[in-house]
Amino acid sequence: MVNPKVPGAITAALRLAADDTVIEIGPGHGELTQAIIDKVEEGEVQNVKLVMVEKDPLLAAEARNRFRDRSFATVVEGDILEFLPGEAARDLMTRPYKLAGNLPYYLTGHLLRIVGELERKPLLAAFMVQQEVAERIAAAPPHMNRLAAAVQFWALPEVMLRVPRADFDPPPAVESAVILLRPRQETASVKPDVFYAAVRAAFAQPRKTLFNNLRDAFAARALGAGEALRVLNDCKLDRSVRPQDLPLGKIEELARRFGDI
Repeated sequence: MVNPKVPGAITAALRLAADDTVIEIGPGHGELTQAIIDKVEEGEVQNVKLVMVEKDPLLAAEARNRFRDRSFATVVEGDILEFLPGEAARDLMTRPYKLAGNLPYYLTGHLLRIVGELERKPLLAAFMVQQEVAERIAAAPPHMNRLAAAVQFWALPEVMLRVPRADFDPPPAVESAVILLRPRQETASVKPDVFYAAVRAAFAQPRKTLFNNLRDAFAARALGAGEALRVLNDCKLDRSVRPQDLPLGKIEELARRFGDI
């Protein structure tokens, strides 16, 4: 990252407050880390804790050496997919915490699913991801998709900044964007496992109608097309509707009906 405004914008989006814990995912060479540290050392917020989780042992060692004089900063060498659901993270989550990081494409969907299933979710999360992925996460009808439904079940997404290739050296093959996720405050009306199962079924083949996708899902459970039609009727949905046309509230209603069968 060669444009210092981008780490600064991510740090500003975190809205650091007293007693916050920031878990940074993959600090790499420390551009975002340094911006967070600079903000803390300005003295505007007190008692902030920074935990950097880095899978690469060489980069983890580099971060330990570079930031060894910051008593509030800790480096954990490990896989974030294993760290977040683990005991060490649960101890950190007794304080208000926030997530930040530059996420590679292969990691994004799996990581966001793990975050969505945490008992104690972050106050907010600010991630840099591929622009296409950010737009998919923030999508609304008629462009709803499986990833958007899965993330919006627990968070309100906002694409806050687009990051061109020229802001990196060497420039990557794709454009990037910073997305901000604020966990929803209201309690979901359906259990997460039921919701995610319904989303998998509804979006199994996005080009198919919702009826056809549900029919296929019920067929795998030795149920007939009549069950799929009954779910649509209960939700007051036309047989010709496609999954990308469904707002989140309707997907939650569909999941409740789906789970009853």
